Amino acid sequence: MSANDNPTLAGVGLRVTDDRTEHPVSTPAQPTSATHFVPAGRFGPWMPGIAETERRCGLRALGALVAVYCGSNDPAVAALRRAEADTAASDQALAALDALPPLNRRKIIATYATVMSTSRQRGGA
Repeated sequence: MSANDNPTLAGVGLRVTDDRTEHPVSTPAQPTSATHFVPAGRFGPWMPGIAETERRCGLRALGALVAVYCGSNDPAVAALRRAEADTAASDQALAALDALPPLNRRKIIATYATVMSTSRQRGGA
């Protein structure tokens, strides 16, 4: 009997494959700690050799995204704004970005990548 044949089995974590065999549904591994994260690394305004105007533009865009996703009072917003004016503050800004909750950080970086990509990278002319 498959989960499709028995409605009581349909919601208990079984999936039916094409061969009509029931298999347990695997769940993704959960981090062991709320503070577990992988650092963002060097991207965007932290890339070596980036022009100063592009660096500032990237930091400002990231600051705006952090304000949207995490609130304008988040310490990362202030750290990114400081880094706009002071190159030496860039590492603290990256650390503040890495300290954000993982889901927000992922959304911010993904949105930043979309916004800052050229039309050619997005498939345009």
